[in-house]
Amino acid sequence: MKRVRSRISFREEEEPEKKVQKVLSRALKVAESIDDAYWKAIALGNLAISSAEAGQFDRALKLAKSIDDDSEKAIALCKIANVIIKKPYKIWSYP
Repeated sequence: MKRVRSRISFREEEEPEKKVQKVLSRALKVAESIDDAYWKAIALGNLAISSAEAGQFDRALKLAKSIDDDSEKAIALCKIANVIIKKPYKIWSYP
């Protein structure tokens, strides 16, 4: 039986960092399209946390700081700090 490569297999060969960037960019477009301020804040907070978990700490902080709702912003920043504490090797390089 002849094996056919699909588009999915080509996407899998993409560099992981670029793949993460694409997914986060798409998620940001979705979050920014939300009209309700409360749900938009939650979506941006979740995206900020996911960015931190993916090692995208600058993006995570930028997203968290862009949240208008103060309590959702604080929650996102606290969770980002928690990710940083648990994964310091992703921020600092050791000799």
